[in-house]
Amino acid sequence: MRPLVQTYGEWPIARTEYRSLYVLDGQSLGTAPAEGVSCYDEYGYNPAVGVTSGMHWGGGLMPWGTPVDQRLDEAYSLLFTTPPLEEALDVTGTPEAVLHVSSTAEVAYFRVKLIDVAPDGTSKLVRYGGLNATHRNGDDKPEPFEPGKIYELRVSLKAMSYVFQPGHRIRVAIASADFQNAWPTGQPSVNRVYRDRGHASHIRLPVIPTSEDDPPTVELKPLPNADPADLDTPTE
Repeated sequence: MRPLVQTYGEWPIARTEYRSLYVLDGQSLGTAPAEGVSCYDEYGYNPAVGVTSGMHWGGGLMPWGTPVDQRLDEAYSLLFTTPPLEEALDVTGTPEAVLHVSSTAEVAYFRVKLIDVAPDGTSKLVRYGGLNATHRNGDDKPEPFEPGKIYELRVSLKAMSYVFQPGHRIRVAIASADFQNAWPTGQPSVNRVYRDRGHASHIRLPVIPTSEDDPPTVELKPLPNADPADLDTPTE
């Protein structure tokens, strides 16, 4: 099994290999784009999506300081998932989602979550990114978002370093809200994500291949199950 923690002496990592996972029919993710014409999935905008995300900017305020199982939000999101991984996958860098989308609204927001799905179905948030589509060409010059028109959006996820383990699945969840972390848009909408030959929506992952020259790994041991009153007592 590939180690959970790896150290590197540079950023970005020189041997990074970018791999694209494409959204496909059947809510799957694959390594090649779809071949169909005018294919899409759609969902209704639900401003309550995001209750499982945690409050990233709030300094760990409880009870929503850290993310929890994402399945409550996933019920109201578009999901695209790989088959179980045959080997560990180290994703270290800044992923980017390239989405071809349309909306019935003049203002629409798109939130992309990168998720680790464990064999038991637990859905763990790894990283995320979002974009108000009217800011697609920069925050300093918002532009109209014409209802029904297809646009290409490039959504940068925040920098990350994470190893997806064998038997786990990679999931991309797309919604139009992230309650607590993104300001909600004011118009109801039905939004589409396209996945045809001319509109190959995908996520681009910075993958780090295994190398014999990697520095030593760091072994992280679990904390002992100690009584809080004994925390000042050294343990072996």
